[in-house]
Amino acid sequence: MSFSEKLRQFRKQKNLTQENLANEILVSRTLITKYESGAVYPTEENLKRLADYFKVATSELMPEEERISATVKSSLKPLWISLTAVALIISLTLLLLLVIPIFSYGNEFTSSSLYVYGTINLLSAYFKVKNPLAIISFILCLLNSGYTTVLLFGNFKHEKILRIAEGVAFGLTVCLFIITLVVGIGIIGSDTFHMNGRR
Repeated sequence: MSFSEKLRQFRKQKNLTQENLANEILVSRTLITKYESGAVYPTEENLKRLADYFKVATSELMPEEERISATVKSSLKPLWISLTAVALIISLTLLLLLVIPIFSYGNEFTSSSLYVYGTINLLSAYFKVKNPLAIISFILCLLNSGYTTVLLFGNFKHEKILRIAEGVAFGLTVCLFIITLVVGIGIIGSDTFHMNGRR
C-alpha cells in the first residue's frame, strides 16, 4: 500500500477530515489533499509529524523504497523545471519566427523594369502559395507552448508520463518547424515569389 493510501486509511480510522488532520500537524488542507492524491510526498519533518500523530513508525507510513523514490523524484524536479522552461522559450521563439516579417524577397523583371521586393513572415508566404504547412506548424507551436506552460506551473500525479509526452510533442514541433523553415525559405527565394510590392 502506498503512502497516499495509508495516510487516507489512517485519517479515516480516526474519523478526521483533511482539514482536521491539517490543523493537527500544522499544514494546509491543500497539502493533505496533495499527499492523499499522490501528487506530492511529505518532507521528512511532515512525515515525522504524521507518524507521531498516528503513533506509527515513519517506515510504516511510508516504506523505505517509496521514500527513496520520493527523494529521487524531488531531486529531479529542478532539472525538469529547467528543461520545461527552455522548451517553453524555444516554442515561443518558433512562434515568433513564424509571424515576424524577417525574410526578404526580391525579383527584378527586366522586360517591364519592375523590381518587386519586401519582407515577409513564413505564415504569409505559405498563405500566398496556399500551402497549409506553416499553419499546422503554427498551431503545433501554439499547442506545445500551452501544454508546456501548464506543465511548468501545474502539479500532477502522473508527472513522468506527462514529461515524456512533452518531450515527444516538443520534438515533433521542432522537426516540423525546421521543415517549415527550409521549405518556406525555398518558397520565398524562388524567382516567381512576390507580394505585389513596387518600386
